[in-house]
Parts: sequence; C-alpha cells; structure tokens
Amino acid sequence: MPWEEQREGARHWIMARWGRGAGEGNGDAALIRELRSRLKRSPSFAFAHVLTLELLALRVQAGGKRPLAVLGVESLAAEILAAAGVPAGLAEYYAELTR
Repeated sequence: MPWEEQREGARHWIMARWGRGAGEGNGDAALIRELRSRLKRSPSFAFAHVLTLELLALRVQAGGKRPLAVLGVESLAAEILAAAGVPAGLAEYYAELTR
C-alpha cells in the first residue's frame, strides 16, 4: 500500500492508543520505544516508518518541536527519512519534522 494511504491507518492506530491513555504521562515515550523496536526489526521501509513519522507529526502539530525534544527524538525523523527505500515524496511531506 502506498505511504499516502498508510497515513490514515497510522493516525487511527495512534488515536486509538491515545484514546486508551497511551499518550498520557510517560505514554508517548513508551510508544516511541515500541515503534523504535519495530523499526529495528524492519529491514526496509514499512508501515512502522509511517506510523512513527505520523506520531512525530501529530506531536509537532500539537506543541511545536518542544515535545520531540522532551521525548529525545529530535533526530528520529531525519534518521527515518535518510534510510534506504524511502518512497518518493515522503521526505518532502515530512520535511517540517527535520527543520
């Protein structure tokens, strides 16, 4: 499935997790750890990459770059976007996360 179509599923997954309280307290840090674990197990670009980028994008939309700094993931988007197999257009779409 193209990454553009995966975005909607990623947002639903994140919202469902947040709806169950996963984003409260230390929840986003736990989600990031879970997603980083998935990224390490994925040898090529996969849904976990879109999921992680969407989580980062939602946090930036809600509070600017500060939430990324608090979570210690300021460079995570750049790492994902620099990986092999990143689809065309994805880096431009998520460019705000790397500035």
